Amino acid sequence: MPLADALDRLSICNLKIIAGGKKHMEKERHELSESLRAPISHPTKRWFVRLLIWNSMIWANETAIRDAQKVKKLSTEEVGRRALAIRKYNKERMKVKAEIAKWAGETVDKKVKHASE
Repeated sequence: MPLADALDRLSICNLKIIAGGKKHMEKERHELSESLRAPISHPTKRWFVRLLIWNSMIWANETAIRDAQKVKKLSTEEVGRRALAIRKYNKERMKVKAEIAKWAGETVDKKVKHASE
């Protein structure tokens, strides 16, 4: 698995575990961590933290949109504002993945589906 994707998936696994403590995510997190056992450089740690931040911001806004769709809690304007924020955060996330891929000599998969799309 490309380093950019592994770090991205690891950050998402951590968010899922924090959010719900899903046991099956522990196994995936362990497997991803094992695949990254090679010496991790300073930029890799920094990229992981940046991905964790962007993914948490995307997650929070997607959750608010999904919840709003269920209970009609957010105004249409607020849903639109959050959808635009998700797109912005995802662009930043993809920039981080592109940095990682360039550093590692890899390509980045650009297919991403979000509630904002």
